[in-house]
Amino acid sequence: PIFNINELWNTLEKQHHDELIRYNITRETLPQVMTSIAAISVFPFAARGIMEVLLEKSGRGFNDYLEDRKEFAAGFVIRAIKGCEAETKEQSKGTKE
Repeated sequence: PIFNINELWNTLEKQHHDELIRYNITRETLPQVMTSIAAISVFPFAARGIMEVLLEKSGRGFNDYLEDRKEFAAGFVIRAIKGCEAETKEQSKGTKE
């Protein structure tokens, strides 16, 4: 296979063990996280024609949108991962009670 998720997981687990636990990223959820990040990154280019029409109607250019998108997408991913951290804390709090 071109891509081995187990090898990737093993490498990530060695390098980022504490963060994976903290953000509740498991071997099973890793493909979902990767797919979501890829989708957020690729969609504007895959749907460029549609996006250009929509943006034109709102008076914005595609390149301006992409510049804004860089910050938005990065922040979105960070907030989503940190949200998993909060869920993990709430779950562990509930099990202690």
